Amino acid sequence: MPIARPILIFLAITSFAAPWMDFIFPKLVLRSAHKQTLALGLFSFVTDKKNEFTNFAAGSLLVAIPFIIFFVASQNLLVTSLGASAVKE
Repeated sequence: MPIARPILIFLAITSFAAPWMDFIFPKLVLRSAHKQTLALGLFSFVTDKKNEFTNFAAGSLLVAIPFIIFFVASQNLLVTSLGASAVKE
């Protein structure tokens, strides 16, 4: 398990981040404003009709908070598991 832990953490990060900030596929498929992803909602702040860059920046910071918390929580685990898997006993 110590050798598999880094890849499991990587898979957890990517499986969380991919749907969270997906842009292209939902832009093509979703038509309702109630079912937009976060990336589409942030993009709606800076379109041709609206230039609300302050709201866009504030929303970007709010979206980044879960990633920062997850990184801080898993950083020590990732580093120690990478170090432990590199040592041959």
